[in-house]
Amino acid sequence: MRIEIITAEPRHLVEIVRIEQENFPAPCWSTALFERKLEDPSVRFLLAEAEGHVLGFAVLQYMPPEAELQDIAVDRTVQDRGIGRQLITRLLEECVRADVTAVHLDVRAGNDRAIALYRSLGFEAVGRRSGYYRNTDEDAILMTATCLEKR
Repeated sequence: MRIEIITAEPRHLVEIVRIEQENFPAPCWSTALFERKLEDPSVRFLLAEAEGHVLGFAVLQYMPPEAELQDIAVDRTVQDRGIGRQLITRLLEECVRADVTAVHLDVRAGNDRAIALYRSLGFEAVGRRSGYYRNTDEDAILMTATCLEKR
C-alpha cells in the first residue's frame, strides 16, 4: 500500500469526520469546525491517503514562532502502521522550514500509545491540565517539541 501525505480538501471531509468519530469517545470536532480549519490560512491540514481512501489526518495551527498540533487521528483499521508518525514528521519538517521554534500539543493522560509516539518524535511533557477533556474529565498532558532542527 503506497501512502501519500497530501493537503486535505473539502472532498475528504466525510472520511475525516468518520475517522474522528471512531477514534474519540465524544469528538469535539464537528464537520463545521473541520471546514473552518480547511479555510484558515494559519492552519496546515494534512491527510494520509492510499488508493483514494483517507487513512488519517493531522491539523496544525501556526502561531509564529510556535505552532500547535490540534488534532490527529488514524483510521482504526490501519493503526500501528506508522501513519501517525508520517503525518507528524511531515508537519515538523514544515515547521522547521517555517522557522517555528516550538510545537505544542495536548494528549489524554491515559493515551500511552500516543504519548510514546510523541516522545519518540522529540516531544517532552511540560505540564498537566486537570480535567481538561470535558467529555471524560480526563487530564491532558501538555507536550512540547522545542529547538526544531532539520529532520
